[in-house]
Amino acid sequence: MDRGRGGEELTPGAPAARAFPARGDGPGELPTPAGIGARAPRHDLRLVRWLFLRALGVVLLIAFASLRVQVLGLVGSDGILPAQETIEALRSQLPLARAVAVLPTLGWISASDGALVAFCDLGIASSLLVVAGLATRLALFACWVLYLSLYHLGGDFLGFQWDILLLETTFLAWLLAPWTWLERPRGGPPASRVASWLLRLLLWKLVFFSGWVKLPYPTWTGLRALDFHYETQPLPNVVAWWAHRLPHWFQACSVAATFAVELVAPWLLFAGRRARALGAASIALLMLLILATGNYNFFNLLTIALCITWLDDDLVLGLLPEEMRARLSRGPRVANEVVGSRAGLRIPPIATGVVAVAWLGLLAAQTTALFIGYGALPGTLRSALVAAQPFALCNSYGLFRNMTTERDEIELEASMDGSDWRPYVFRWKPGDPRRAPGWCAPHQPRLDWQMWFAALSRPQRETWFRRLVVQLLRGSKPVESLFERVPFPEAPPRFLRARFWRYRFSTPEKRERDGAWWVREPLGDYLEPVSLQREASGGPSR
Repeated sequence: MDRGRGGEELTPGAPAARAFPARGDGPGELPTPAGIGARAPRHDLRLVRWLFLRALGVVLLIAFASLRVQVLGLVGSDGILPAQETIEALRSQLPLARAVAVLPTLGWISASDGALVAFCDLGIASSLLVVAGLATRLALFACWVLYLSLYHLGGDFLGFQWDILLLETTFLAWLLAPWTWLERPRGGPPASRVASWLLRLLLWKLVFFSGWVKLPYPTWTGLRALDFHYETQPLPNVVAWWAHRLPHWFQACSVAATFAVELVAPWLLFAGRRARALGAASIALLMLLILATGNYNFFNLLTIALCITWLDDDLVLGLLPEEMRARLSRGPRVANEVVGSRAGLRIPPIATGVVAVAWLGLLAAQTTALFIGYGALPGTLRSALVAAQPFALCNSYGLFRNMTTERDEIELEASMDGSDWRPYVFRWKPGDPRRAPGWCAPHQPRLDWQMWFAALSRPQRETWFRRLVVQLLRGSKPVESLFERVPFPEAPPRFLRARFWRYRFSTPEKRERDGAWWVREPLGDYLEPVSLQREASGGPSR
C-alpha cells in the first residue's frame, strides 16, 4: 500500500432543482426567508447535508483526539521530529513570505509543545461544534486551518493519504455548510448543488483512482492480492487472521469484486439517483469490510461519510421509521439566524462558483495525469497542481496500490551492558507471537504505522528512524510514551539495536497447541548495535 503526501452544473441524468422552494414540489414544508411555511423542492439535500456534516464532525473529532495523545512524542520539542526544528530550518533557507507559502501553518506563530497541544485541543473543540451543528461553517474553517497546520508540522507522521483526504473533504464541506448559528436537519437555506457535486466528485476521484492505479500490478490483476493482504497489512486485527484462512477462490472473487466497486461503481454517480444510491451503498459496504479486517483509523469512516453525499432527502427519508419521517418532512417553521449576515461575511455565490471551477480544473488535470502520466501534462497544469499542493485543496489518491507479499518487522532492543538485550514493546504491532492481533481503529498509532514502512526501506533512508534511535538513547519520556512498555524505564539504555524478523500468521492447529497467532523467523540486523556516542560521530548503519 502507499502513503500520500504527497451557475450550478448537473451531470446528465441528475434531477434538476429550482433555486427557490415552490409549493407542490415535495412532501415537506420548509421555511422561506420570511419564515412562512413552504414546500420543499423535489430531491432536497438539506437532510443529507445535515447528516454528512455531523458524520464529518465525528471524523474530525477522532482525528484531532487521536493525534492529541501522541503529538508531543512525535513532533514535540523532545519528540522524534521536533516541529520547531522544521520551522527554524525553513526560516533559515527561505524568505519568510516564501516559507509560509511552502509551509502554510500556524506553527509560524508558535510550534512549542503548548502550541501543538493547543492546536489539537482547539481542533477537538471545533469538531464538537460541527457535531452539535453550532456555527458549522466557521467551525469547519477552524478545523481545516488547525489540521492543515498539524499536517505540515507532523512531517512523515502525518503524510498519509487519509490526512490529505480529510483536509480536502473539510474544505469542500466548508463550501456546503450553511451560514446559521444552529443547523437543523431540514432547516436553513437550501443546500448548494455546486458544493454537493464537488463532494460527490471527490468520492468518485478517491475510489476510481484507487482502482485504476492497481491495474499495472500482477498481484492485483492476477487476483492474488487478498492472498497476502490480511497477513501483510500494517496493523491486522483478529478478524484478518481468520480471513487469511479463506480459500483462494474466495479471495480471488473478492479481488474481482473490489475491482468492480472501484472501477465501475464510481460511474454510477452519473447514472441517476437510484443508481447513484446503489453505487454509494457498494462503496460503503467495501469500506465496512476493510474496517472489519484491518486497523485503518478514520479512513473508512470518512469514506462512508462521503457516500452520504450521493443520496438525497427523499431516499434518506424512505429509510426512516414512519413517525420520524413525518416529523422531518414537516421541517422547522422559523428560519435560523444567518451567521455574519449583518456583518456582510457571507460568501457570495460567485465566489463558490470560482472555487468550483478552479477545483474542477485541478481534478481534470489529475484525471488526465492518471491516464497519460504527470510528466505529460502541460507546464501550466503542473504548476497549478504544485501551487495547490501545500493547501491540500485537490489531491490525487491511490490507496493499496502495490500489495506487499511478505511481512518483515523491526524489533527495537536496548541493553545496558551490550549482552542482555530487552525489547521495546509496541502497542499495536506484532511482537510476541502469542499476542493476538489487536483493535485500535479509529485511532491511528502513527509510530506503529511508520515502523511498517521502515521495514520496507533502510535506516539510512529514514531520517525519522535515526532520530527515534537518538531519542530512545536519550531516554525521552514523550517518545517512550508511544510504546506500551520500554525495557529500562528508570534510566536511558547505553546501547540500542534493531532486529529484522519475518512474520507469518500461524495455523489454527498451532494456535490451538501453543497459543501462537504468529510464527516468525530471524532475518538478521536491521540496525547493528549503536550507542549515543557513535550516533553523534557518524550515525547508525545497517
